[in-house]
Amino acid sequence: MKNTSLNTKYRPQTFKYVYGHKEVVTSLQNILERKTHRAFLFTGPSGVGKTTLARIIANIVNARITEFDAATETGKEDVENLLVGLKSRPLDGMNQCYILNEVQGLSKKAWDALLMALEEPPNWLYFCLTTTEPDKVPKTIDDRRCASFNLKTVDEDSLIDLLEAVIFAEGITTPKDVVSICARAANGSPARALINLTKCEAIEDVEEAARLLEQPESSKEAIDLIRGLLNGANWNHIQTILQQMTKTNPENARHTIRAYLTKVIINSKTKEQAAKSCQLLEHFAFPWNEQDQLSPLVLAVGRILFAQEI
Repeated sequence: MKNTSLNTKYRPQTFKYVYGHKEVVTSLQNILERKTHRAFLFTGPSGVGKTTLARIIANIVNARITEFDAATETGKEDVENLLVGLKSRPLDGMNQCYILNEVQGLSKKAWDALLMALEEPPNWLYFCLTTTEPDKVPKTIDDRRCASFNLKTVDEDSLIDLLEAVIFAEGITTPKDVVSICARAANGSPARALINLTKCEAIEDVEEAARLLEQPESSKEAIDLIRGLLNGANWNHIQTILQQMTKTNPENARHTIRAYLTKVIINSKTKEQAAKSCQLLEHFAFPWNEQDQLSPLVLAVGRILFAQEI
């Protein structure tokens, strides 16, 4: 544990250790046993296990994994470069599994290139697609091409079970009340629950743990940022604020922004003002991975600022 974060060390490697998605796991096991699909689409908020399930599938089918960040490599050429060589099986005879994360970022031409590959993949090739925005996935990604699964946030009891199992394995003596707070503050994300446990493992006082998990970081900059976006500030102004937030915990900034926008919506005097704030709130609605550092925040800001220009 000292050399590896808990959320990395205890990321499930098999279906046996997946918490909170029993029905999905059962269905995936049946599909893999019957070999009815070789392409999968996982939707749902960040941190609930989409990429984890994709990696488990790759392990089960004995496939070499290639991961692709569709949030940044969004063009047709990016996808075509990824798919080079799919006409023949690798010389070593291994299966191949392509994991495409955040596929909502793909352009229309990139989707067209990918759809051709998904139509009838060879029996040694698997695809796993993940997204937090299923409404941006083309309707042509249907049951003929992909087995689709919408992952919900994990219930608090399951998160507590996960944390207690890790505590037992690690020999940690974290009180049950603190464990409950770590689970509750995870917003349904197993990864977040383990991050919370890392922060609170040496804390015995419940109130101290609660304060630690709720402690805002760079709240002033986060509020300045969302105010700028609401007021239509130019890129130079927004860029200056982002440069001040390089050491900010993105999840803490996201919570600050969500709380601010919620108050704005509730107190809006016009329908138009409320609608604009609701649109912004959607970009900060689901948990981010702290290991990605500031990139999820920058991506959310970019989508807000540049969506109409791209």
